[in-house]
Amino acid sequence: MNIPQQVKQAAYFARHKEADITVESISHDDTGYDTKHKRNLSQAMPNVEPDTIERGGITLEQIGASNVPVCYYKTQITVHGQFEPIRGGYCAATGYKSIVQNGNESIGIRWIAVDGDKKKLVKDCSYMAETRLWHYHANSMETSLTLCKPLNKLAELVEIGKAIPRNTFIGSVSILRAPLYGLAWLTVDIAAIPQAALWQFIGHFTGICSQADYDTRKQAAQAEAQAEDERRKAERDKQNEARKQARQVFNYKMEAEHGLKAVAPEAGKHYVRICKEYLSGKVVYKHVLVSKCFGRFTMKAKTFDTIDEAKQARANEEAISGKGKEITGQTFFQ
Repeated sequence: MNIPQQVKQAAYFARHKEADITVESISHDDTGYDTKHKRNLSQAMPNVEPDTIERGGITLEQIGASNVPVCYYKTQITVHGQFEPIRGGYCAATGYKSIVQNGNESIGIRWIAVDGDKKKLVKDCSYMAETRLWHYHANSMETSLTLCKPLNKLAELVEIGKAIPRNTFIGSVSILRAPLYGLAWLTVDIAAIPQAALWQFIGHFTGICSQADYDTRKQAAQAEAQAEDERRKAERDKQNEARKQARQVFNYKMEAEHGLKAVAPEAGKHYVRICKEYLSGKVVYKHVLVSKCFGRFTMKAKTFDTIDEAKQARANEEAISGKGKEITGQTFFQ
């Protein structure tokens, strides 16, 4: 069960662990599943290949086209028939273990390996919705949409849950509450979505009712993201140019007023640096000795309150103790 972020945050600030959150199921609807069969219902060789599922998952329609009996349970789909021993059962499309082999040689396909592309489309559309009410969650056990509200809106959540078109997906609808945190939430656990009902299902939760509508919104979102990237790049270029010009003015001032010229550092030579202390913001002056170790320039520095003191220490090439620090773009004067 996915616990909404609002509840996790409330539990965190209340100094409770997530495991301490007590939830209460108000209603639960998971009709449409089969009863379990202990024996294998077919001796045929199935046209469902575990290797194919491990590579890219499987759709509800592909399972429906199987040449052997298929049973739909709450935790998995069982495909009957005679399968060769499976290797690992991990599905590359989900990253989770998604296939198990039962003792009667049938295989169980966990719902997370079913309709992966459709569920990704649900996720994308949930982000593109004009008003994002439903939040998409997925883990190794389930895929769901969650709507969280204050506990005093519980009756409203019940009505929203009743309005969900149950014929558009396989899964369950649950309403839960955490009285300690004053929150309730509606969870729609999505096991699979028939292709014929895909856009009806997505449209109910996001308002995106067709592939054309999705493509239009995706293109608009991409154009908006590209425009934002270009705006940020232009802003960075402007700031970099301003810093470059300010640095040039500062270097000119140092040469004109103190006879110091900005130079590239060389190993074994002494320099002066001007910088600000991180916390206080105070301007300090440093006498610096540059060294080279394993192909990298490092520097040792001694701090002074005036630039004349730093210049004199550089001229005298005074010894500097301490550990060297790698040079990463600093400006050196000589």
